[in-house]
Amino acid sequence: MTRNSSKFLIIILVFMAIITACSNQFVIDILPKKDTGVDGEDPGKDLGKEPGKETGIVFAVTFESNGGSAVASIKNVKLNSKIDKPDDPKLEYFDFMDWYKEKKLINKWDFNKDTVSSNITLYAKWKINLPKNDGTGEVSDPFLVSDSITLELVGSGKGGWDLDKHYKQTEDIIFSLSELAPIGSETSPFTGIYDGGNHTITDLSIERDDECGLFGYIGKNGVVKNLGLMDIYSPGNNIAGGIAVFNYGMVENCYITGNFTGDNTLSVGGIVAGNYGVVQNCYSNCSFNSLGTYTILGFIVGSNEGIIQNCYSAGGTSDNNVFGIGGIAATNSGIITYCYVTGSIDNAHEAAGIVPHNEGAVGNCIVLSTSIKAGSPDGIGRIVNTNIGSMANNYGRKDIVMEANGMPYAPVNGSPTDGLDIEESEYNKKSFWSGGPLYWENFDNIWEWNTATALPILKNIGGIQNHSVE
Repeated sequence: MTRNSSKFLIIILVFMAIITACSNQFVIDILPKKDTGVDGEDPGKDLGKEPGKETGIVFAVTFESNGGSAVASIKNVKLNSKIDKPDDPKLEYFDFMDWYKEKKLINKWDFNKDTVSSNITLYAKWKINLPKNDGTGEVSDPFLVSDSITLELVGSGKGGWDLDKHYKQTEDIIFSLSELAPIGSETSPFTGIYDGGNHTITDLSIERDDECGLFGYIGKNGVVKNLGLMDIYSPGNNIAGGIAVFNYGMVENCYITGNFTGDNTLSVGGIVAGNYGVVQNCYSNCSFNSLGTYTILGFIVGSNEGIIQNCYSAGGTSDNNVFGIGGIAATNSGIITYCYVTGSIDNAHEAAGIVPHNEGAVGNCIVLSTSIKAGSPDGIGRIVNTNIGSMANNYGRKDIVMEANGMPYAPVNGSPTDGLDIEESEYNKKSFWSGGPLYWENFDNIWEWNTATALPILKNIGGIQNHSVE
């Protein structure tokens, strides 16, 4: 063997040794290794034990009772463990149904089978349990309304409490819910009868972006009567009324007192915001607050295209510089008659004792306000401001203080917008109202004479009617 041949043989042997070493290493690497576990322990020694019980992983289960009584969370729940069912929450006038896995209440939690694998919240489902009520909703056997819960049921359709049924309020109600949705809508108006029984609803809260009122729409056959509202929070941005937003039926023997609080609402009526039916035998004696610079406000009705008769307002000048204020209505293209006003009408761009803008008929009305003040130099009137309708037999206090744009305004005696002068020696006698010159028809059936204040007050209606002329 030559020297070169020996070198070649040595190279071949070294190459084969390297290949053999690499092949053995590859075999070693792909064979499974025995896992010694944590700290050298064999994890396979616990096989056969229930999974999750010894891992130390724990979770919490919380319960959302959806208005019911609070239910305590269950903590330290081990992985894949079941939980015990807690005591049922309580909610007045509702029956607890069960706990569900989602807010939409689709899948019920099975406490006998379901296990916990993460932090979860379970949600309560309720079924309304109507209070015992012997009424049938007919005229002679109305559903009885006695508290906030039954008030919320009026017109809801639940348990037969439909929009065409008849209701009778049996107690004064202090509203205790967060808010109330207006009863009736434009497409489904209230066409039944709601008789307040000369009771009151206090602290009513109706929060909507557009239309706010105890009743949203009263239909042509609907009647709301014998009801008083005390302190209303109604922050609708568009239109708000105490008893109703829109009335196409009848609102009678109703009143509002205390505070009416809005929130930059465009159109406000103390009793009704928009009237296309009849508002009669009603009064307003409240303060209107938190309105806006574009608000038009009528102490009885905001915008009237129907009939307003035998009504009065006795206060309630807004604390805001609103656009327009009328002692009875803000605008009129219907009929206003047998009405009077005693409260001051100030802080408005346009102001008038009965209605700032009249395109309808105003007759047999009287304004006894202490003052009327308007920001506009030509936006004032003792009876109306602008008139393209009919005016007849209206009177205004002779010594009333009137200002337009900070300058004194002298009402023109006998003019359509300012009416006829009347003095205290005349209007403080019943004969002025019941006979001549006002000629209020059926005076003794609708009104009674308050000898203490020398003013007429409405019969058969609740509230304290002790207002006077200052």
